[in-house]
Amino acid sequence: MPWQFSQPAETTAIYKSFVNIHYELKPYFLTAGSTAYEIGISVITPLASEVIIPDIHGWTYLLWRDIFIAPIVEDSLTRKITFPKGNDWIYWFNSSQVYKGDSEHTFQIPMSEFPAFKRVGSVIPLHVSTDDSLHGDAQAKGYLTAMLVSPVKGVERTVVRRWKDISTEIWYNNTDSSLSIFATPSPQPILILITGISSCSNAVLNHNEPSALASPVPLVRHESKKALNEADDGFFCNLEVGHVYVKPSVASMKFGMHVELYGLE
Repeated sequence: MPWQFSQPAETTAIYKSFVNIHYELKPYFLTAGSTAYEIGISVITPLASEVIIPDIHGWTYLLWRDIFIAPIVEDSLTRKITFPKGNDWIYWFNSSQVYKGDSEHTFQIPMSEFPAFKRVGSVIPLHVSTDDSLHGDAQAKGYLTAMLVSPVKGVERTVVRRWKDISTEIWYNNTDSSLSIFATPSPQPILILITGISSCSNAVLNHNEPSALASPVPLVRHESKKALNEADDGFFCNLEVGHVYVKPSVASMKFGMHVELYGLE
């Protein structure tokens, strides 16, 4: 319990932060758990070989398909990590830190963080509801945040499952000319978060706006996240952390979602 440690206030703050991350991942966990149950596999895939002597992947595992975990199992904040082959990985607590698959790195992990990494190119559904989130703020409560982790060229998709409600498929198609993001109808409005960007989009079009008829409607670029929160729709670029938020209007998502971004890097 927090009060059993020498610094209970700090311990409580760290514990609260980790609880918020766990709660934020609720859509990811529900999708992973229900899908894994249906097909008869585990949501956890150990990466170590089945031998008594630990190998380079000792104790590491994939949490479903898009999150890589390297638990700290010794009395030390130093952790040597060998990343899974076939994908690149981004540190959960800092989107600017990218690691190549099959590379090895030694980390000094602060007490307030944990060795968790997102797969580059993945689409991770989140329930963001607090101002101290790394992926939004309390104004995202009630939305489904679709996080596109440094989108790669080509098509990437996921299906968001819900308890006693319809599932929503979210996917993107990233080409040399534009990034198109789609979703099937959703009982929650969708807020898009794109990470790993170095320059803002010069145009964002909403193809599903009711007033669009045959032509897509351009979304307004806002100068702050607060301004985007207060608007019905639009987009905001935070180049300090490499994030772009896109907010289609709720009315435009009645029959699904299709937005297109140009000039994003």
